[in-house]
Amino acid sequence: MEKAVAKATAFLFYGYLRMQLMAHVRSATEILKQYDGKVPFAAWLKGYFKEHKKFGSKDRRLVADLCFCYFRLGHALPQFSVEDRILAGQALCHPGSGFVAQAKPEWLPMENVPLGQKLNFLRNEASQQIFPFAEKISPEIEKQAFVLSFLQQPDVFLRLRPGKEKVVVETLQKEGMHFQQEGTCLRLPHGTKADAVLRIDEDVVVQDASSQQVLAPLQAVQKQAKFSAWDCCAASGGKTILLHDAYPKAALTVSDIRES
Repeated sequence: MEKAVAKATAFLFYGYLRMQLMAHVRSATEILKQYDGKVPFAAWLKGYFKEHKKFGSKDRRLVADLCFCYFRLGHALPQFSVEDRILAGQALCHPGSGFVAQAKPEWLPMENVPLGQKLNFLRNEASQQIFPFAEKISPEIEKQAFVLSFLQQPDVFLRLRPGKEKVVVETLQKEGMHFQQEGTCLRLPHGTKADAVLRIDEDVVVQDASSQQVLAPLQAVQKQAKFSAWDCCAASGGKTILLHDAYPKAALTVSDIRES
């Protein structure tokens, strides 16, 4: 009797779990069909969630991840439906995805194989369609590795603000957060909740590693030097803030012709 009850309970639990997961997939499908591309997706999605208040914080995180993994496919697998492309994105970007286990159990054999073989499992030419401009890639870049990188969420890069180096490093060590440091650049695994223990924009700035190197040609310039600089493509101002931190007496002009 107890075994029968346990079996029935497990059946109901997994049935409910599948129902919840597939509801997220349907939500992501509807979101992607509504998105028109006029503004960056991250900003548009934030507005969508604000308008549709039925999504809790966990729901928003899961649905957003489904959408972003869909976009990581680029132009690959065009013969798939939107829903199947969402699930393919999960299969390629997240080994052990519960969405795949529930909705596409026939894809489970590819869970533990290299990423390139996963693409072959789905369709042989898929890797050529993720980034359809491979012929434009410089010969020094390994094309296959570059293309597959689109399916891998990058690490998080932070830049230490002046005077905050010690407190930030000590805080990360105290919290047991893994990181690599090179000068004022910190590299943390993707998904690290650094904003839970650090003050973003005060202690650190979220900034990719390449952008942090933009001032390398100015290393010979004295920190207190006075000069004028124009950031003509400022966007959110990350490089301008970097320049101000490095040369606080520089006179800055900041502009951008983009509306968003």
